[in-house]
Amino acid sequence: MSRTYYATIAFLLSFIAGIGLGHFWLPAPAWPIAAALILVALALLLRRYLLPLLVLISLLGLFLGIVRMDFSQIDFGPQDLAYYNGQKLSVQGTVAADPDISAEKIRLTINTDKALIDGQLKEIHGKVLVTLPRYPEYQYGQKLEILGDIKQPTSFTDFSYQNYLARYGIYSVVYYPKEVKIFAGNFGSPALQAIYRFKHRFQDSLLGALPEPHASLASGILLGRQGNFNQQLLDAFNRVGLTHIIAVSGFNITIIAVVILALFKPFHRRLGIFAALLAIIFFVFLTGASASVVRAAIMGGINLLALSVYRQQDKHLTILLAAFLMLLVNPLILFFDVGFQLSFAATLGIVYVSPIFEQWFQKIPNALGLREALMLTIAAQITAVPFIIYHFGRLSIISPLANLLVVPLVPAAMLFSFITGLIGLVTTGIAQLLGAITWIILAYIIEVTKLLSNWRLASPDITKLRQWWMAAYFLVVLVLVTWWWRRKNSRQLAVKQ
Repeated sequence: MSRTYYATIAFLLSFIAGIGLGHFWLPAPAWPIAAALILVALALLLRRYLLPLLVLISLLGLFLGIVRMDFSQIDFGPQDLAYYNGQKLSVQGTVAADPDISAEKIRLTINTDKALIDGQLKEIHGKVLVTLPRYPEYQYGQKLEILGDIKQPTSFTDFSYQNYLARYGIYSVVYYPKEVKIFAGNFGSPALQAIYRFKHRFQDSLLGALPEPHASLASGILLGRQGNFNQQLLDAFNRVGLTHIIAVSGFNITIIAVVILALFKPFHRRLGIFAALLAIIFFVFLTGASASVVRAAIMGGINLLALSVYRQQDKHLTILLAAFLMLLVNPLILFFDVGFQLSFAATLGIVYVSPIFEQWFQKIPNALGLREALMLTIAAQITAVPFIIYHFGRLSIISPLANLLVVPLVPAAMLFSFITGLIGLVTTGIAQLLGAITWIILAYIIEVTKLLSNWRLASPDITKLRQWWMAAYFLVVLVLVTWWWRRKNSRQLAVKQ
């Protein structure tokens, strides 16, 4: 491998480390920028010498990561809505995304453009998350005037809601405003309006063709929408580790992609990759193409690329480049986006841990891609489990069995739910007939989930995992994986000799 390859790996790794360092320690940005420029000059002078070059490139990446994290910190001025956190204001703005609707309330992300300050209507910028009663309903693109208390998002002992919203560029919240005025017309993107309109019609079509809770499960699998979900059933999915099939995230998209690859394994590899990419695009379209879904789809697509390349060094570069590009756009997701963390961890498990299981799973039948789906799912969970425990305080012991019994059926559930919903847009009668097949698949998923969740030790609560325990866990996994790969390479070299 060339100097360029090693230098690229060193730079990408150190840039990610710089983002992490910048989170805990942000110096004045002038000297990291100056240091980075000096290192670029030195690297050009010493490019023929590998070790000094790697050291300089690593320091360069580290400093640039710190600088990028520093630029993500915003100093608010009078033109920013967050500057007025803690005050009661009348603000005007446009609903910037599809409303987040639950049984009792609705949340609107509003792009503000004007505010009444000291009796004068002034231009102002910033996003605000507004919580309102369930009714009346609101739509994407509506222009609203809201009178309420502008607040800074609250942070709790074990959860920073402020940082959670900051990754979406939201720094202000309003809970149940005093007054809401709706302006005439729609000011949203025509393309997004069409996507959301189709999404809502499709969801109504599913509700017309399937009974509950099957319609909500179909909506969850296809749209990632849990608003109408029965809380008891949602808890059951959580207990057995199957929430990822009803919540659109990079982890979910990765699992769906690898299952589709497994199903298409008897055919040409490119056909499987093409089918998986279509599934990812389909997910983005149906869920409304929100920023988090698009980010998850990008991660899922790059994960798919990592799985499709044969050379191990290409896999290294693909995974690191994916993380680098996403952190370059939004460095806050490294610490505050659980979906990004789970997706990245799952990818590491699929690429580096799953080959270790290949010989162990040889005796399992591979009908419908069963063997590969199980192997990839377990590998993904091995590397994702510390984040699950850290963020949610529980571990589903029965999750491997639940994923074995359910995940291979998810593509079929997606396909038949999609066809049922699509036909229901034209005729409810035929959709209900086809819905009988869809109902069988969804009923199987629901009943298996309920049955496994009733096991008393299915998902024991675990004291919140400390960060140094996570580091120790990954160190052990790294040592074992490195040992296995070195042993495999030694055997291959011995055979060649």
